[in-house]
Amino acid sequence: MKFTILMFLLIPTILIANPNKNRETISPNVDLTTICELPVYINIGEIKDKVIPTIVYAKIKYDISGFYKGDIVEVIEDVGHGKNYRVKRDDFSNWVPRYAFEFIETHESSPPHLEPFELELYVNHSGFESETNYFIWVDLARQMVYIFTGEKENWSIHRLLICSTGKQETSTIRGTFSIQNRDLELHSTEYARYWVKFYDEYLFHSTPLDLDGNVVDPTLGSPASGGCIRLQLDDAMWFYETIPVNTTVWVN
Repeated sequence: MKFTILMFLLIPTILIANPNKNRETISPNVDLTTICELPVYINIGEIKDKVIPTIVYAKIKYDISGFYKGDIVEVIEDVGHGKNYRVKRDDFSNWVPRYAFEFIETHESSPPHLEPFELELYVNHSGFESETNYFIWVDLARQMVYIFTGEKENWSIHRLLICSTGKQETSTIRGTFSIQNRDLELHSTEYARYWVKFYDEYLFHSTPLDLDGNVVDPTLGSPASGGCIRLQLDDAMWFYETIPVNTTVWVN
């Protein structure tokens, strides 16, 4: 006699049947004992618990720009490579100079692993939209860029790219943006190739190179940049050549 085991977690639940079997729909009339992989009931809430925003906090040192000494604020973005910062307290935000606050050190443990089918469930359940058939999620906690193809509520994972985002002093801005212009070479505080803008001075681009094309800082998988999102050279070239203008970018 054959037995079928169904694993139940707390509701709300979503039935994932053979997540690695081309996402086939199983008819209710099919004998589940003939299926090699067991169907599993997944709690979407448990997946959401794994997606934790990476937020940089600071403590205001003086009364300044509408903030008060001792205020704990969220650091949003910087200009001038760390000279001035836009910070936020509740619904109020403003620019303050670097000397007006001190960063609050955080020691977060490594985030739990997310399987590809969990990534798909999360973005589809969250209702993300894009004006193109691509959607991009930059995962600051895991230092990964997830590329999806499809449309709203029907996104499929297409490519996983390891990256390096901004250091604490020059953190990568969080939020929802869209792909803008691009160019082959970047000449700024560092030289890189295949840059693609998604907000103001924030770009996707290759790891830093010398003028001969040799990598001068290979760091990937941990924050190391001045706020941009660094990719391996081949990944940066693919991104530059593939991702269209107006593609939604979610940085979290």
